[in-house]
Amino acid sequence: MEMRCPYPWTRALREACLGVSLLLALGCSGADEVTIGPDGGTLKSGKLTVTIPPGALVVERKLSIVASDDDLTQSGFTQSGKAYELQPTDLQLRIPATVEFEVSDEERPTVLHQVGMRTSAFPPGDGAAIAHIIKFGVVALAAGGEPLGSVSEPELKVLPTELPAPFVDSVSMSLTPTSGGSTVDIVLTAYDMEGNYNRPLNDNEDNSLHCGFTVTIDSGGLVSAGCISGVVTASITPTAATVNFTITPFLIDKVDDPVAVLVGAGSGTFVTNLGYFPFKTGACFGVSCSGYGQCMAQGDQPACACNEGYANGVEDPLTCQCVPKCEGRVCGTDSCGGSCGGCGENMMCTDDGQCVNVPDPGTTDMSTTDMTTDSDTDMTTDMPTTDMPTTDMSTTDMMTTDMSTTDMMTTDTDTDTGTTTDTDTDTSTT
Repeated sequence: MEMRCPYPWTRALREACLGVSLLLALGCSGADEVTIGPDGGTLKSGKLTVTIPPGALVVERKLSIVASDDDLTQSGFTQSGKAYELQPTDLQLRIPATVEFEVSDEERPTVLHQVGMRTSAFPPGDGAAIAHIIKFGVVALAAGGEPLGSVSEPELKVLPTELPAPFVDSVSMSLTPTSGGSTVDIVLTAYDMEGNYNRPLNDNEDNSLHCGFTVTIDSGGLVSAGCISGVVTASITPTAATVNFTITPFLIDKVDDPVAVLVGAGSGTFVTNLGYFPFKTGACFGVSCSGYGQCMAQGDQPACACNEGYANGVEDPLTCQCVPKCEGRVCGTDSCGGSCGGCGENMMCTDDGQCVNVPDPGTTDMSTTDMTTDSDTDMTTDMPTTDMPTTDMSTTDMMTTDMSTTDMMTTDTDTDTGTTTDTDTDTSTT
């Protein structure tokens, strides 16, 4: 029914008419609108109850449940009854809301949740259909359906409120996809169940993507795509029945208090959520010690053990700063990019950090050069000894001339110049 407000009317009557039109529109849509703020609250429509926990909203918002004609049935998960749109559909929550349907005789009851083009199936509970969501959208009760994979390690929990001690810094996971050799999408979503973090955990913007973690294959598969668009954490092509991989922090950054991580295995626009594991980072996560030391956890607190020549910073003890080396030095570098001091006018700094007079450019310091020449012409130069080939003249017949009986000339030259050369010529002529 369309109600028109005739013109001209008085402003008051026209506003009253518009108000009646709005009430009629809300009534016809079947919306149950509730104002909920930081203290939390509850929305209810038929068999559906949506609980907004304290801290999920930072300001008051008008929220509603509207019946929808959408059919969320996918991959054997058959919708039971009507679907419902949670409005406003773009609402992002700091702490997950609980969506619960009253269950009658559905087999393996579960909740289907559609945001944009993607539909997610939450793991069936023990006779209950419960989902935890951080973004509004369309929800429906469903029955049956098989997940797109199973995780043998670690043990996943159906609810994020019933988690054991958290994993620290990394998680080893073993996934067996049901799609055989086809690509399977890994979708990891971190939930801040206690409201400890006033920031998104899954991206750097509005917490609507899935880039909080990165996946590294250990065996059984190949990563065909990472968190480029943010729609998935990683796409894996299996090369074996079971894929083993390691999950480490990416955009989630440091989380000292545990978070719940929802694990989903998907294909295309459909994801089956397999369960939750708890996670936190260790005391030394993200502590580099300036690159000049090693972080050593002391209980829940980090501490830097610095390399030789470096010490913990006074203002920030988790840094390692260079210690200046000026002991015994009055000038020159302090080995840390600074100076131990300077020298005065006409002074220069030696390599060992001492100030000395600048030598007169016209003066040559002879103190280190030995130019002494003695009467023996000893220049303290040792010439290498060269062995000349020796010819034995005693066994050589030089045209039947006997050189052994006549001594024509003997010359003995002995000159000492530091290099000694003995020349002894014996010539005999017959």
